[in-house]
This record gives sequence, structure tokens and C-alpha cells, in this order.
Amino acid sequence: MVDVWGWQRWCFPLRVIGMNALFIYLVTHMIPFDALTARIFGGCIRCLVPQGWGNVAHYSLYLLLAWWLCFILYRRRVFFKI
Repeated sequence: MVDVWGWQRWCFPLRVIGMNALFIYLVTHMIPFDALTARIFGGCIRCLVPQGWGNVAHYSLYLLLAWWLCFILYRRRVFFKI
């Protein structure tokens, strides 16, 4: 659909991660993203999300935080390559 019909808007989040996949892989292994996500969003998760959905919310925010870092680099046109 992207190549044939030119539908490119829906794949923008995937493009942001794909352009800096190496960066996000290395950063999530060097920085404890689990602890960082719990520290930033832990109180909101406990107050706003039902108890059974806490892990889903935690890892969704984990992914959002990682995507946001990639988005900052994407906007500044910084791409890590080998």
C-alpha cells in the first residue's frame, strides 16, 4: 500500500523507529528504561489504570518514551548507522 498507492502517513511512527533502530536498541540496553518509565509514569499508572492493566500501560508508555527519543533524533536528522 505504501509503494503502490502512496499511502505513507500511517507508517510515519514505524519510519521514525526504523531510522534509528540501532540507537533505540542500544539505549534501552544501556539505560534502565523499565525503572525510568516507572519513575516518570508510575504514580499516574497506579492512580488512573485498573490493577490488571498496569503492565499494559507501563510497557505502552515504555514504547512511547522510546519512540519520543527516536522522534527527537528524527526531527534533528540524526541517524545512527554502521
